[in-house]
Amino acid sequence: MDARIRPPRYISLDLSKGTEVLRVPVCNKLDDDRSPLMFMYIVRPEFPVPPSHGPVRQHRGCHCASGCGSKCRCGRKNGGGPVYTEDETLVMGRPVVYECGALCGCPMTCVNRVTQRGMKHRLEVFRSHETGWGVRALDLIQPGAFVCEYSGHVVAIDDQSGSALMEGRSIIDPRRFPERWREWGDASAVEPSIRRRQFTKYAGPDYVLDVSDKRNVACYISHSWTPNVFLQFVLRGNEDESFPHLMVFAMETIPPMRELSIDYGIDEELSAS
Repeated sequence: MDARIRPPRYISLDLSKGTEVLRVPVCNKLDDDRSPLMFMYIVRPEFPVPPSHGPVRQHRGCHCASGCGSKCRCGRKNGGGPVYTEDETLVMGRPVVYECGALCGCPMTCVNRVTQRGMKHRLEVFRSHETGWGVRALDLIQPGAFVCEYSGHVVAIDDQSGSALMEGRSIIDPRRFPERWREWGDASAVEPSIRRRQFTKYAGPDYVLDVSDKRNVACYISHSWTPNVFLQFVLRGNEDESFPHLMVFAMETIPPMRELSIDYGIDEELSAS
């Protein structure tokens, strides 16, 4: 799509205004709704700075000079073995993925920094009769591929001061997402002789995203009980484990022009409304 020419019914050629690696066009062929343009686009959430004491500071980062292998300190946090393949596919879903971070010696091209390099597949925000505003792929997305990250204003659970603060706000609560990551890369589901891998228990996030004023492309992904993408928590280096990144990965092959859908864990009655 030529950035200088806006086709009919495209209200924006890049919702992100150049902040994403790839442009995010917005298409509306149904009506005059231009609401996506009313929000501030924020590529990634701004998490609080980790405290300088306690378990958060125990992970000092790896010392890998080029790429990270089996002896990498970050790899050991993931239970050993690669998290991603060489073509940047997530090998298996897990409670949390530990990527290399700011204190690590490896470059940004490291295989354990997949989500940090931004979107690799073009996405488009579009309006439809069925879901209102949604997101569809413009490129072929392979199963296990990283798609995008949820972003918005980070609100720690302790800062909510009860539900009154959140009343009337548009909230994405990562604690409500079903553990669809269990369905990705689990060979025990098709081969009984293969035992399901056991992971260290992870307490999970301690925050919600308020997307009432700030949001990004992921916030327009529609809900479905038969989704084609899933949520995977990701931590980088010494980040606070209470504030994982909310990363979206493909659960199946997604052809161009196919709408993305995820299971938000909402009730059927709420979804219908």
